[in-house]
Formats: sequence, structure tokens, C-alpha cells
Amino acid sequence: MEIHIGDRVADVTLVSKEGNK
Repeated sequence: MEIHIGDRVADVTLVSKEGNK
């Protein structure tokens, strides 16, 4: 489950970065 949560956070961070750009 920890890995799944980490992957989810990474995805959100990527989306947030793209949105900021």
C-alpha cells in the first residue's frame, strides 16, 4: 500500500507541476 500511495503522490506532483507551468 505504501508504494501505491507514493506512486499516487508522484502523479499528483507531476500534474501540479504541469499545471503550474
